[in-house]
Amino acid sequence: MNAVTFDTLKYIKTLESAGFSRQQAEAQVTAERDALNEIFSTQKETSATKEEITTFKSEFKGDFKTLESSVDAKIANAKLEIVKWLIGSIAASTIAIITAIIKIMH
Repeated sequence: MNAVTFDTLKYIKTLESAGFSRQQAEAQVTAERDALNEIFSTQKETSATKEEITTFKSEFKGDFKTLESSVDAKIANAKLEIVKWLIGSIAASTIAIITAIIKIMH
């Protein structure tokens, strides 16, 4: 944990000159120092390092490529199914037309 350092004596004297008692000034300095230390330690715990961000980006790119490949495969499969249905429909229509023409001719 990184401690926040500042001139506490100067801060106490500033508070005393503003009307704080020595006890009040010391309590104020202690409370603010503790609060700042807590803020900065929490910030350090939640801040990502450059290495962590780079690792996350690499993992994300890999996951995205996998997802992209999966979507591409599903699209290709859907196109194939559409072509199969289209060829089947054309074949069925052609057979129906030829059958109708043969019946009309006889």
